[in-house]
Order: sequence, then structure tokens, then C-alpha cells
Amino acid sequence: MKPHFKALIAISILCLLFTAITNANIGIISQFASQNNNEWIGSVSIALLFLGSGVGALYSKYINKYRYNRVIFAGAVGWDIFIAFSVIFLYIGFADYVIAIIIIGSLVCGLIVSAYYNGTFNYINESGKRDGCVETYFGINLCFNQTSNVVGNTLSRFLIEPLGQKVYSLVMMGIGIAVSFCFLLLKEFKPK
Repeated sequence: MKPHFKALIAISILCLLFTAITNANIGIISQFASQNNNEWIGSVSIALLFLGSGVGALYSKYINKYRYNRVIFAGAVGWDIFIAFSVIFLYIGFADYVIAIIIIGSLVCGLIVSAYYNGTFNYINESGKRDGCVETYFGINLCFNQTSNVVGNTLSRFLIEPLGQKVYSLVMMGIGIAVSFCFLLLKEFKPK
């Protein structure tokens, strides 16, 4: 077994869990907004999140200056904050000032979330380089990532109805935060 293969499997499993939770909650964010007579804000907040993430990707070169596990953790916290926004606003409603906070918060969270993607891919790239099999490592990780959609949708299918949207979102947010902290347990190494 290659020296960094265990690190690849660890990050792939964590990404599967984390992405399953975040993807499932993204759909619910739009539903929350729509059910509260704000059909547009859910979609706009998600679009702004990904716009911010795209802009944040421009700073990828700075990510290599820090330990990957910490960068990935920081990016995961951006996702956690975005999901927390949706849960909080579900409880307090959608007043004008709340919509402004959602718009600004989504962009800021997107900038933070970009660290998750950049850090994850850089971690896998570095692991693969050290073991001489970058393409194989990316293929394995992407297999886990694609599986996350099935896992997230299955969780949603069987848990939303019995728990209700609010409790489901709180539970998923809690699990997401726990998984975020698990990223800190990844094998630490800096780029060569």
C-alpha cells in the first residue's frame, strides 16, 4: 500500500459525509425560502455562495502556504455558517434586513468555502504526487464525491418527513460541524 493512500481514503470518506450533508441542506434552503413566500432568495443565496467560491478560487496559490487540514477545516466552517444562516432565518423569518444579511453572508461564506475545495484538491494532489499516482487518487476521491449525492438524497428522503425540516436541518448542521472538526485529524503535511 502506498504511504499516502490511507490519507486519501480518510479525506474521501470525510468529503463524502460532508458533501452529502451540505448538498442535502442546499435543496432545503430553497424550499425554506419558497415556503416563506420568498421564491427567489434561496436560489440567489446559493448562486452567490458559488460565485463567492469561484472568486475565492483565485487565491488558491496562498492556500499552499498553510497545512491542508487546517485550510479544509476553515473552508468547511464556511459551509457550516451558510447552513446555519438558513436554519436561523427559518426561525426568525425573512424581513428586509434578513434578506440583506443572507445576500452578503452568502457571498462571504462562498469566499470561505473556496478554501474547502482548493484545500481538498491540493491535499489529494500532494498525496498523489508523493505516491506517484495523482490520477488514480483523484479518480478514487471523485468516486466518493459522486456517491455523496446519493447518500445525501437518501438521508433527506428518509429523515425529513419524520423529523420535519427544522429538526432535520439542525441535526444535519450538527453532523456537518462534527465532520468539519474531523478534517483537523487528517494527516498533516505541507506542500513540498
